[in-house]
Amino acid sequence: MVGKTGIIRENLDGYVFNNNLMRLRVVSSIDPLFIFYQLIGPKLRKDMIAEKKATTSICALYQRDLFPLKVKVLPSLEEQAQIVKEIEARLSVCDAVEKQIQDSLDQAEALRQSILKKAFEGRLLSEEELNHCKQAPDYEPASVLLEKIKAEKEANKPVKKKTMKMK
Repeated sequence: MVGKTGIIRENLDGYVFNNNLMRLRVVSSIDPLFIFYQLIGPKLRKDMIAEKKATTSICALYQRDLFPLKVKVLPSLEEQAQIVKEIEARLSVCDAVEKQIQDSLDQAEALRQSILKKAFEGRLLSEEELNHCKQAPDYEPASVLLEKIKAEKEANKPVKKKTMKMK
């Protein structure tokens, strides 16, 4: 909830926990993944803010903050498992969509780099397309454009102030 939340499936008896960590053990009638999704969900955060009577985000979470919160209805273990299954199915769809988006962004960046490479190599347009562009009334060679850019940079260059040194 605050920071990272996770499930540790092995027995940690004998380990010492940092004071920035909270360990919750659940009884056998509660699916740990059900509680995990409860902890990372927006409803618990809203309930905690209401319990603390605060409007700012929670900076720290203590056991004393967690225990007053009531679970209205605790479904049966089978229902909890079904809820967890449904959440994970939807999250896997989200993961797949996120991967598709990332793949598309990667492809767009590769295409951009390819276009830039062709442009700098002078292979972006065919000879016919290039001749057509040269016939346009507003055509100017790249060398003219580069000179304009250079002149504009020079004109906008900040003036250095001379500083006097104290002796």
